[in-house]
Amino acid sequence: MRIRDATQWREGACHTLRQPGPFVCEVCPVQDEGLWLRSSAITQPDGTMIAMPLEDMSPLLPRDELPENMIIPLETAFGKVHPDVVARQVT
Repeated sequence: MRIRDATQWREGACHTLRQPGPFVCEVCPVQDEGLWLRSSAITQPDGTMIAMPLEDMSPLLPRDELPENMIIPLETAFGKVHPDVVARQVT
């Protein structure tokens, strides 16, 4: 299955999601589309900086929605980031 452009998106996505098992769907990106993913760093209580995990890039998901979309536990993704610091950064 290949989605070549936005006109094929709905049909291709629906077809892919209806498959009973593992399935590969190639999505061809627009060649000149700009992509600006943003990851931020957090200052720890001791003054060191730690980058937020890639799973938590901007635009941020609501805090209650993020765990529902994670494959690995949040504790693993956030590693050494102190939970109180994370809560302050995203609220």
